[in-house]
Amino acid sequence: MYVNEIKVEYGGIESILSAMESKADMFDPKLNVKQLANNQMELIHYLQENNRLLEQVMSSYKLLLMKNHVITRESVKSLRETDTGLSTSIRQLKE
Repeated sequence: MYVNEIKVEYGGIESILSAMESKADMFDPKLNVKQLANNQMELIHYLQENNRLLEQVMSSYKLLLMKNHVITRESVKSLRETDTGLSTSIRQLKE
């Protein structure tokens, strides 16, 4: 009899989640624009650079969402196939 197993490495997942949580805690979203307010050119350059960085983040996020969508669809397909296979095997065993 052939048995498939689904194994989840919980330790690895917990380690990655902890690292992500640590990085999120270190993230400081506060802008220090007060120092630049006296110099308009520096402020403009600062805002332009932040705009460029924000565009990069949004592009990366979009790519991440697209990859997540594909991976989720593949996972659902795989689970469905496994479920169908198990169901068939169980029915055959009962016969």
